[in-house]
Amino acid sequence: MINKKAFNSPCRLTDQKKSSNSFIIERAITYIDRTPPAISGNNGHSQTLKLAINLVHGFCLDAQATTSLMWDYYNPKCDPQWSMPEIEHKVSDASKMSPIKPRGWLLNGSENDPVKLERLPAKRVVMPKQNPVENIQKFIGNFRCQEQDLIDASPYKLTGIIQGEHFHRQGAMLIEYLYETDDLIRIVTSSRESEKGKHHPVGYGQTLPRNVWSSAILQAPQHKSEGGCWIGMNPVDGNGVADKNVTRFPYALFEMDDVSLELQLSIIAKLPMAFSAIIYSGGRSYHCWAKVPATNIDQYKNSVSSMCQSLKVFGADTKNKNASRMSRLPGVYRGDQPQRLVYLNPEPSIESIL
Repeated sequence: MINKKAFNSPCRLTDQKKSSNSFIIERAITYIDRTPPAISGNNGHSQTLKLAINLVHGFCLDAQATTSLMWDYYNPKCDPQWSMPEIEHKVSDASKMSPIKPRGWLLNGSENDPVKLERLPAKRVVMPKQNPVENIQKFIGNFRCQEQDLIDASPYKLTGIIQGEHFHRQGAMLIEYLYETDDLIRIVTSSRESEKGKHHPVGYGQTLPRNVWSSAILQAPQHKSEGGCWIGMNPVDGNGVADKNVTRFPYALFEMDDVSLELQLSIIAKLPMAFSAIIYSGGRSYHCWAKVPATNIDQYKNSVSSMCQSLKVFGADTKNKNASRMSRLPGVYRGDQPQRLVYLNPEPSIESIL
């Protein structure tokens, strides 16, 4: 929710006593409360855009403050509710428009008697830091999910390969079901420990066809190392490991290191997202492979950016945007912790798992 004390209006009243920043925010909230909700099929797009225009130009709010107010006070009463990227798009469009009325016409409480304004340099609105734990708890309520719940809900049953001597088959299963025959897949087993004690992949690793990897993993002994093992989520051309070498763009990585594992599982189970795989990293997070509707790098970047923007309130790592991103390969050990597969769905739909 917006920090009223941190708000700074880019306009100043010269014909009246200057209003406090808090008063302007309260006025804007009241205005939003009196604005009818956007209803699908009833000109909801135009109505939402008009509200954004009135907040940006009528109350002299910047884009960040406008987006926050619309998300907190207007969106909950809309049917259906807008996504965060949709609201940001409306605010962006509103900011680019030049309304007929003088800027700041709503600051004195009247649309017909605009106040005289003196322009001041716009000041950055300092938004309060998001609290991922509170946001997750608000979203899921009393719902809680355990790892076994996701294993049981997996369309491809994993119970028989979770334990013992068959554990390493998880990697082969992931590769077999999520990739096409001619896909070239990159796997890295070497790592280096940082000063903070976290292991990072080192070198290019090996890039081999899907079927070659599948057979090799089935025949190899169980892999154990301090750093674990990584897999490039999206196939590459074999000539490099950068985004330009990616040949298909089916998956994006969603993870959140700073939330307890139980809350991670619970929000993952309730998010309306198309998850193809969920892998315990052997550390502080679960790696979720979200199916991306992209056929080229530009579509991929746009889709993943929107996803990161929507999920950052839950503590999602917003750096996971590059198509050449690596994830944890299941069926191996990271120290004494198993990197394990807990959910597998090659054809997911955009709905919650549980």
